[in-house]
Formats: sequence, C-alpha cells, structure tokens
Amino acid sequence: MIYAQGATVKLVTASLILVVDRFGLIVSMTKVLTSSIVCILAGEQSKLQHSIVRN
Repeated sequence: MIYAQGATVKLVTASLILVVDRFGLIVSMTKVLTSSIVCILAGEQSKLQHSIVRN
C-alpha cells in the first residue's frame, strides 16, 4: 500500500465513522477500517489476498 492509499483509507474511515455517529449508530471502528482497506485494495486485485478477506 502506498502513502496515497493509506491516506485515502484514513479519510474514508473517518468519514464513515462521522456519518455513523451522526445517525447515532454503533459500529466497530476495526471493521470500518478493515473494510476501507479492502475497498482500496480491491482496485488492485493482484494485491488483495482473497483467502484473508474470506475469513
């Protein structure tokens, strides 16, 4: 993962947490962060390890 992707993951995670908080919902920050990472890496399928995502 390059620096730009890392920054994008952080921005997406922060945005999602703010939106969820605004509606008063409860989510796991770890799951939101992990989902953000998977979405960013999904664009580069060669770097995405499907066995890890599946588990």
